[in-house]
Amino acid sequence: MKKVLLGVGSNIEPRRNISSGIGALGRIFGELACSSVYQCQAVGFAGPDFHNLAVLVYTDKSIAEICSGIRDIEMSHGRTSFSKKLSSRLLDIDILTVDDIVGERDGVRLPRPGFLEQPYVLGPLAELVPKERHPQIGKTYELLWQMLSAQRGFLSYGNQMGPLLRLPTIAEPELL
Repeated sequence: MKKVLLGVGSNIEPRRNISSGIGALGRIFGELACSSVYQCQAVGFAGPDFHNLAVLVYTDKSIAEICSGIRDIEMSHGRTSFSKKLSSRLLDIDILTVDDIVGERDGVRLPRPGFLEQPYVLGPLAELVPKERHPQIGKTYELLWQMLSAQRGFLSYGNQMGPLLRLPTIAEPELL
């Protein structure tokens, strides 16, 4: 089974879209673990605050099948192939890591480039899998979060983003 870490976010009706997206991920992958949902400002454009979380799934699916399932979920939430990169999202799901794979597989660069500089991704990862090591750098997400926090001048989630809601560890039907 592959261990897959995902980043999930929304800034349009985020409570509804994240809950629906987590339910859809649960239908595709079965049990999943989720960080808390964190709120932070849109980055790179003016827009409503994003709500973000990290999700852990285990699957036998290929990376291509994982991507296809994620794209289907995003499309069912109004995403189009014409969506601008820096824009509001009903639902955005990114593959961050798959096991310890480094490099390109099925058209996906792993680990996802740049997420170590994104507090809205790294913070939830540090909560969800603090002792897990980044496959390329070898440091734990907890340590990487502490390093980013010190570099950016904040020491906890509270100064940049705050917990918004806590999803259950396993996707449950009442989230739908």
